[in-house]
Amino acid sequence: MIGQTKFDSGRMYAAAEGGFSMATDVAEYLVGKGVPFRKAHAIVGNIVAYCLKNGKGLHQLNLKEYRKFNESFTADIQKSISLEKSVNSRRHQGGTASVAVMKRIREIEESAAEK
Repeated sequence: MIGQTKFDSGRMYAAAEGGFSMATDVAEYLVGKGVPFRKAHAIVGNIVAYCLKNGKGLHQLNLKEYRKFNESFTADIQKSISLEKSVNSRRHQGGTASVAVMKRIREIEESAAEK
């Protein structure tokens, strides 16, 4: 079955980019700018509410919109919350980074070869 499975990578990308899966990345961005985590969490909650009200995703907001919520946002916010950066920042065991995923695939293949 897996061999016959076909994936629509464009649709998968759009689905992953949609929603608010990168909200944690926005909070981590603010923490990196010196905003305390609790405050960053509250700010991101307000941003998500704004997005829901306006039918937007986090990646669709411009700098002016971000700065309505906190002056710590700078022009680098868009690069900081890209889907690729978000996925590849989770390099730990079980994480989504391609390095972690490929390592796990190799482990599974090696285990299967031993049997």
